[in-house]
Amino acid sequence: LVLQNFEHGELELPGLTVENIDLADNLLRFDLDLTVFERDDGLILQWHYKKALFNAASIEAMADALTALSDAVLNNPQCPIAELSLLAPSQQQVLLQLSHGPLHSDQRQHSVVERFFTSASRQPQSLALAQGGAGLSYQQLATKAARVAAYLAEQEFGPGQRIGLLCQPSLALHIALLGIMRSGAAYVPLPAGGGAQRLQHMIDDAGLELVLVESALLGELPVAGLDVLLLDEAVSDEAWLAEYDEAELPALPQADDLAYVIYTSGSTGTPKGVMVSHRGLTDYCAYALGEYYGEVDGSLVVTAHAFDITVPSLYLPLLNGGVVELPGSDDPLSLLAQRLSAGERNYLLRLTPLHVQGLLSLLGDTTELTAAHVFVVGGEAFPPALAQTLQQVFPHSQIYNHYGPSEAVVGCALFDVSGWLRAGVERLPARLPIGRPMANTVLYVVDENAQLLPPGVPGELLIGGVGLSCGYLNRAELTAAKFIANPFADERAPRVYRSGDLARWNSAGELEFIGRVDDQIKVRGYRIEPGEIESLLKADERVGDALVIARGEGGDKRLLAYVLGDADDEQLGASLRTALSQRLPSYMVPLAVQVLVTWPLNANGKLDRRA
Repeated sequence: LVLQNFEHGELELPGLTVENIDLADNLLRFDLDLTVFERDDGLILQWHYKKALFNAASIEAMADALTALSDAVLNNPQCPIAELSLLAPSQQQVLLQLSHGPLHSDQRQHSVVERFFTSASRQPQSLALAQGGAGLSYQQLATKAARVAAYLAEQEFGPGQRIGLLCQPSLALHIALLGIMRSGAAYVPLPAGGGAQRLQHMIDDAGLELVLVESALLGELPVAGLDVLLLDEAVSDEAWLAEYDEAELPALPQADDLAYVIYTSGSTGTPKGVMVSHRGLTDYCAYALGEYYGEVDGSLVVTAHAFDITVPSLYLPLLNGGVVELPGSDDPLSLLAQRLSAGERNYLLRLTPLHVQGLLSLLGDTTELTAAHVFVVGGEAFPPALAQTLQQVFPHSQIYNHYGPSEAVVGCALFDVSGWLRAGVERLPARLPIGRPMANTVLYVVDENAQLLPPGVPGELLIGGVGLSCGYLNRAELTAAKFIANPFADERAPRVYRSGDLARWNSAGELEFIGRVDDQIKVRGYRIEPGEIESLLKADERVGDALVIARGEGGDKRLLAYVLGDADDEQLGASLRTALSQRLPSYMVPLAVQVLVTWPLNANGKLDRRA
């Protein structure tokens, strides 16, 4: 920022027409500079920027923000700087409207479990579940689930109580999920192979007195002082099931009763339980059925039930007369590749980007498959080049980029990738948008003082609405810190969740995910978002995925980048670094780019950054 306080006027020469000429990028001393000239009637502001780093819309947004801030300072000279807004009142109203998803209330008064039993009564003989050569009709599934619910009710389990569930994807798992919810109790999915210490913490924290467990997994369960039901044996024992009268069921669960408690990793290494109500689960499922489920025949479950990315695959087909197909092996991706190659059904598929990479690798040289699937991809940033390749292999399928933490009950934003690709894309962007707020959802991008930020400016994403979870089990202090009163006093969302995710609005009114607030790196005095650099790397078709980290301390701290690519290409790392230097300021260019073949995944199929 430079202030020129010498006289500045328009140049006039007799007989000549004079006009300003923009400086070429190579004549600019800085990536961005703002020069202010004083005149008798006010100030003139000149913006100079490198077009390789900024576009005109971004500069206009900066100019508007500076104008709004100047007005705020002049109108409120005693106001603390932190309370001043970068938005004019009219701009704030536009942004608040953009932050709200549509308001829907249809069919949300009936819980997921109630809608399942209604669906079962309409098509009792239709296939509901399939696994290998086995399956259950809707009537069979409903009967078994109701009798499990009757058993639990007889054991005095109901609303306000929690039941553990340790089971691989199976017919028995689905019976238990529906049976527990029908009893009014909440289920707590326990991860197979999660480790004894982690399981013990979850059992203790959730106060579990009963765990429904698959026989083969009994050895993983710390059983001291714990009642156990061998689930697979119980639900296949018709004599045992017949002891419980499905006609003597308790009342259906209420909207505010818990449906499940799902454990997510905590920053301290101790898992924390996210409490999800029937209201939140029902709201998400109602939205998903109307927005993206489409005309598919059902779902194929790829991920474990202990992760909420699996929720749509588990329930949506059963609310719509479809089939939930379960993997019969430890390699669900191979089964998925086989099913998609055969093209016998159109599936709903909930995948992470790394699952998509694995699937495309298994499909090999397959060019085009004609089935019309629905791919809902989330859990991590979805590279645009990967989305484009997936669409090329499945040209008749619909692809969505899906965003949402567990605290927002599965998801809160959705972007139509297929519609965007089919509209024509001249050049792939650095990142895919995550879209706009789902129905009954509000999404605000704010600064550290909870002030709305203008388009193009990254800030923390606040999430609110009907689908918000109930907070963390037994973590009142953390719940109070993360689930706060809505700073914009909105009746539709009286409280919001501080996601810790960095996002920004783009010029098209779509949200973009940038990274994590706590992932910010400070190098040589500059605050850097690794996600911004990673997105540029992943936009290169030679890169499968990317990770940027900082090494060293103090003045010796340097950025390093790791990418998945062809390790035999000796020039790839240097080439990528050169490309970054043309699009980023020097302090954001990594010292080196190292090429790897693969990196480890954690249990839910995401990149394990700590490995």
